Amino acid sequence: MPWGNIARQTYPRGGDRPRGICWRRRAATGAAAIILDAKSGENAIIVVPGACFGLTPEEVAEARDLIAKSAVFLTQLELALPTVEFGLETRAFAGV
Repeated sequence: MPWGNIARQTYPRGGDRPRGICWRRRAATGAAAIILDAKSGENAIIVVPGACFGLTPEEVAEARDLIAKSAVFLTQLELALPTVEFGLETRAFAGV
């Protein structure tokens, strides 16, 4: 099952009510591998972006009113950085 479907099923069970536009892509879900050296604590992370990397600032702009009214705005750094920045700026300038 794609991760997006798991999230859409899991959040409501925890009492969260996600709202808004949910984009679905034909691209595969991304993946990450974390390699940890137990002795030194050093790590290496390899990320292969998938569908989430296709989300654009223009698509986030479509949800601007909803973002402004939301109590929580959740993002993550596996999105393209301009999209993350635009979402955070949209929320910050909402005056809330």
